[in-house]
Amino acid sequence: MNAASLRAVRAQSYCVQCRGTGRTTCSACQGAGIMQNEPVRMNQIKHAAGKVKVLLGINDTKMHDSDWQLTNRCKRCRGTGALPCVHCSGTGLLGPQPRK
Repeated sequence: MNAASLRAVRAQSYCVQCRGTGRTTCSACQGAGIMQNEPVRMNQIKHAAGKVKVLLGINDTKMHDSDWQLTNRCKRCRGTGALPCVHCSGTGLLGPQPRK
């Protein structure tokens, strides 16, 4: 290698695996966030906590959405349907990272 090639700075580029988003689809749930092969059932503790909140008069908008009470969420992505990209470590960029 010559001296000029050693001094060349490689620019950052977008990650082709995640297309610059930094997130990839979870392979366990195929991006759905819930496991399809498990039966849908309520988490009894969270359901009881919701009933106590009603009795105490605590208004919580999430409380009326039964989605947060489901127990068949994907354990790998925690129900988000996406994981950080392993190629770019979730940054969406490849190449030298800027110094902080």
